[in-house]
Amino acid sequence: MTDKNTTDFNENSMDYAGGVAVGVTGYITNFNADAQARISGALMEIGKWIDEESGAFLGHVKCGIYLENGDGVTLNLTNLENGVEVHGILEPAEKVGFSILCAVLDVDKHELEHMLLHALEDTFLDIELTKGSHSHKHDDHCGCGDNCKCGNHHEHHHH
Repeated sequence: MTDKNTTDFNENSMDYAGGVAVGVTGYITNFNADAQARISGALMEIGKWIDEESGAFLGHVKCGIYLENGDGVTLNLTNLENGVEVHGILEPAEKVGFSILCAVLDVDKHELEHMLLHALEDTFLDIELTKGSHSHKHDDHCGCGDNCKCGNHHEHHHH
């Protein structure tokens, strides 16, 4: 019998369940209540896509929006019926940092990242990504091809 403490076991619960995680980090310029509502809408858009893609929304989509001093607000989606839960209050600010994490089951990781980036684009906010950005041509590199939600077969960049 092998002692679990000495076994080389590096699998975490997400790996064990077959889950995926994607995320982005960046900045939002001219943050206010409208910007917060648009990010909340993006989280719901992602959640609905996950539900349609996998047949159930199993996991979470979270966003932290924060100032350099540590003040911030968190947006958390774990249940589509309950919607996005908001914790904290953040006053309008010229520039805030943000991080979004999606950790879910039964979807393709690349398609989830692609959906996340399109949902952020659809907010029409002034967003600068510092981590998690990518660039691709739809037919050549992303693998979405005709299944891509934007329906355009042109080069575009997420940054």
